[in-house]
Amino acid sequence: MKELIKSIVPLLLGVTGLQLGAGLFGTFLAVRMADEGYSELVIGGVGSAYFGGFIAGALLSGLPVRRVGHIRAFAALAAVMSASTLLFALIPSAVAWGLLRFVNGLALCGLFVIVESWLNERADNRTRGRVFSIYMAVNFGAVGVGQFMLAAYPVATNEHFILVAIFYALALLPVALSVAPAPEPYALERLSLSELYRISPLGVAGCVAAGLVYAVFYSLAPVYVLAVGYGAGAVSTFMGLTILAGLALQWPLGGLSDRFDRRKVLVMIAAASAALAAAIVAFGGEGLAYLLLLGMAYGGASFTIYGLAVAHANDHLAPSQMVPASAGLLIAYGAGAVSGPAIGAAAMTLTGAPGLFGWIALVLAALALFGLRRMYVSPPVPAEEQIPYMAVPRTSPVIGRLDPRAEPEEGPAGAP
Repeated sequence: MKELIKSIVPLLLGVTGLQLGAGLFGTFLAVRMADEGYSELVIGGVGSAYFGGFIAGALLSGLPVRRVGHIRAFAALAAVMSASTLLFALIPSAVAWGLLRFVNGLALCGLFVIVESWLNERADNRTRGRVFSIYMAVNFGAVGVGQFMLAAYPVATNEHFILVAIFYALALLPVALSVAPAPEPYALERLSLSELYRISPLGVAGCVAAGLVYAVFYSLAPVYVLAVGYGAGAVSTFMGLTILAGLALQWPLGGLSDRFDRRKVLVMIAAASAALAAAIVAFGGEGLAYLLLLGMAYGGASFTIYGLAVAHANDHLAPSQMVPASAGLLIAYGAGAVSGPAIGAAAMTLTGAPGLFGWIALVLAALALFGLRRMYVSPPVPAEEQIPYMAVPRTSPVIGRLDPRAEPEEGPAGAP
């Protein structure tokens, strides 16, 4: 295991750089656009463009790798990320920023495809679980830590663009200098959304709902914090603590779902998250302490929903179906993520800043009600037959190949 960790450290360092930059940039851009007077609808539209690019990258995953190989593709995409980020400072236009965010999302998904293919090739069937957990923790942790860098420079200046571009450029170094052999490219299959919905309606609905609320949170929660009277420092703290709380409660809540009917746990967490979002509507502007405590509680609960939905879907799948299902469920998540920021922005425009968390509460309450209906019309999977919960990064379709719950293919893990 020690040799395995040494071999994947360059990849984990590259992911850390990517997620520090991505975590900081999403929050900074929302605050910067609000500072420059853009409306919530425009900010939400730019957020939707990013997630649209990310899903386009998922649909086209593997094309650059099959053409030029892993290292060259990683170098090219990291260069695109760095250059497109700097272009934000040179072209201060909402339309241009929307296009650039689409490019950001497309390139970032491609980078995750490369990293996850590499990790899968390095791990074997005995170590995939540990590699998967380390990778997930690095992903969430780097995004959360990146939020605290918002206060490093004034929002109105261009230093954040430069800082994020530096992170993306530095992410290239450990991968480009690694002596580990690159894996062979392989094609990736996925189950269609219609087939997945037939197998697990609640699993698909949970992934769509997660996309709706996660994307709108990342895109517009910074704008909400500013609109209710707090400054950029409060934005940084709120976003960072909420995301890190989501990391901290993944395993306790996921472990609970392994012991009981997973649908009951998903319904309870969705309902609790809806109630906490409603509490933010009511009390978020009453003081920063209220906002931070409610944000951490909301993040701790709501950020488990995607993993619970994936686990519930996998409870109904054969192990050999889990890899293509993972790709299909990511597309379901993306369908929600693309539309979430635009709808959340419309809610803010119509009802004021608290409308953001009001919309989130409605989505999560609808998920809880749908879960109750599924519990009424279909029998549960016995707890002893449920697969173990795992926190799943929402990164690329390749993540399913690294998931230790999936049945390994013949030959070494990750073989084409």
